[in-house]
Amino acid sequence: MSQRRTLSVTPHPAVLLLAALAVMVLVTALLTPRRGDDRTLPAEGGVLTESATGPLERVNPLLASSPAERDVAALVFAGLTRPGPGGEASPDLAESWRASDDGRRFTFDLRRDISWQDGAPLTVADAIFTIKLIQAGAVADQRLVDVWRPATVTRGGERQLTVDLPAPFAELPAYAGFGLLPEHLLRDVDPASLGTVSFNQRPVGSGPFRLESLDRDGAHLVRYDRYHLGAPYLDRIDLRVGAAADAAVLGATTAVGDRVSYPVTQYAYAAVMLNNDSALFASDTVRRALSLAIDRRALVARMLGGRAAPTDVPFAPGSWAHDGQEPQPPDIDLAKSLLASAGWVAGTDGVLRRGNRDLRFTLVTADEPAWTAIARSLSESWSGIGVRVTVAPAGGQSLQDEFLTSRKYEAALIGWDPGLDPDPYTGWHSALRGQPGGNPANFADERSDALLLEGRLLGDDAERRERYIEFQHRFRELIPSIVLFSELVRYAVRDAFQLSLPAAGPDPVARFTDVRRWYVNTRQVH
Repeated sequence: MSQRRTLSVTPHPAVLLLAALAVMVLVTALLTPRRGDDRTLPAEGGVLTESATGPLERVNPLLASSPAERDVAALVFAGLTRPGPGGEASPDLAESWRASDDGRRFTFDLRRDISWQDGAPLTVADAIFTIKLIQAGAVADQRLVDVWRPATVTRGGERQLTVDLPAPFAELPAYAGFGLLPEHLLRDVDPASLGTVSFNQRPVGSGPFRLESLDRDGAHLVRYDRYHLGAPYLDRIDLRVGAAADAAVLGATTAVGDRVSYPVTQYAYAAVMLNNDSALFASDTVRRALSLAIDRRALVARMLGGRAAPTDVPFAPGSWAHDGQEPQPPDIDLAKSLLASAGWVAGTDGVLRRGNRDLRFTLVTADEPAWTAIARSLSESWSGIGVRVTVAPAGGQSLQDEFLTSRKYEAALIGWDPGLDPDPYTGWHSALRGQPGGNPANFADERSDALLLEGRLLGDDAERRERYIEFQHRFRELIPSIVLFSELVRYAVRDAFQLSLPAAGPDPVARFTDVRRWYVNTRQVH
């Protein structure tokens, strides 16, 4: 199996990711107060008012770039798949799919009798049309181009789409969640001109909500009653940007006591990458001691106000691929014992020393207040076990070019975004040692390589999860680097508003995967 080729997808190390950790999506609801008992059921009605970061100039799932544009596109359009409760690819316009034994062919079966919001039938031709636009580069997310450009897509009737890949890529269903565009309305548009057409202000999608109007204050959406997964309960969603967004935030924050916060863990995580080629980190003893000295929960509570989920593996807690284990608690005594048994002895200055070498290193990180504050907190923790660390902030591009890409660093505190699937291959497989954008820690372990490769080859998520669970056990055993926490987005609403959100997902937009089930009104059951 190790001889089989794998599809190369450009990884996205997110060295400036931490700013997103502060995200608190605030909403208000114009609603009928919910009261009753266990004999109440959701009922139609109610308006959700949400603030978002603009600009909001066009509604197109391929071109959406700002948070506001991505949010509206997610409500108006639907994809072949959507994120499930743990972020896994789940059926949407495609009711099912299957992978070939060699992992190079995927066959998607579309639902019967699905249509666009203008009543036109939605067919495989629309899926192929949208994929062709992606292959032509008419898309804001380069990751979609990386995945779909090498693919060959063919039609097997009105309901069946076949995707042939040059190499196995089990993550493909996760990358099939982009909103489909209607061929009957856009077939004559040049891909290079897609961003200029009026369709972007008057879109026709197949999602749970229909865009009623778009103005300088935001987007106003109404329920689409013929949505293929069932009509939403909410009548409307108003998404406000600019000054209108400020007003929405003020409205949501005036009554702190009646808000409920729903956390959604993101796939992106923060880690101290330890260069395994460095003599200091070649052995797992020092790496393990450094990890044991960190209280991840205290770090998250103190430095991030709880706006992150502690973890010690490169998987988001709550995601379908996570093994469910809590991160290892700190153990200063064990950390000191490990170092002492390896021959590290404290000098007169308190710094551990073995032979002529001091236990000290430089920790590079992004030159931003949040990152440098965390780096200094880590430095303080490590000083408690006799390790001296110099924090060296660097500009984002400098951090990437001068340190990570060239591997000219000892330790680096960064964020890492695995993409739309939690697949850790690009972050940790030894085939990417020394390669730009991949395996920044220069980690190499034969068993881990096999597990990561199989995770890309197997088309079944249950089998993939088995490999990833074993990889997590191996990761905790070897500790090639120190994973600290995953991103966490909190979605705050009035306590009368009932949401259905995934526990984890690739990005904040994943919160809308079950928006049709959100409700504020109820009815009595007699």
